Amino acid sequence: MKDLIDAVSLRVKSPYFGYAVFSSIALNWHEYFLLAFAEENARQRLLEFDNSTNSWSLLVLPLLIGFAIAFASPWIRLLYDWVSKKPFELHDFMRLEAQNKITIKEAELEQTRN
Repeated sequence: MKDLIDAVSLRVKSPYFGYAVFSSIALNWHEYFLLAFAEENARQRLLEFDNSTNSWSLLVLPLLIGFAIAFASPWIRLLYDWVSKKPFELHDFMRLEAQNKITIKEAELEQTRN
């Protein structure tokens, strides 16, 4: 049983299936909420869930969204790195300039002591 749970957990933690599960929850959150917390008996809740969902909203669309996000996420990271490259370079340059000024000032003070 533990092996089965570990296998399912490993599959869900993979980016593609994780995105698909997240998108399924995001698309059907209202139905899941009603399924869990409605006042009716279990049969009524399941019938309401079946009436308000279909295989498209529960399976096909989340898998497509998961695929799209898994495909796009490296490109989004690349775009983020490209956009943030210049500010990080400027920050590092400012830090190096400040460190250089401190080193020059320390050398001047050392010269005046000697």
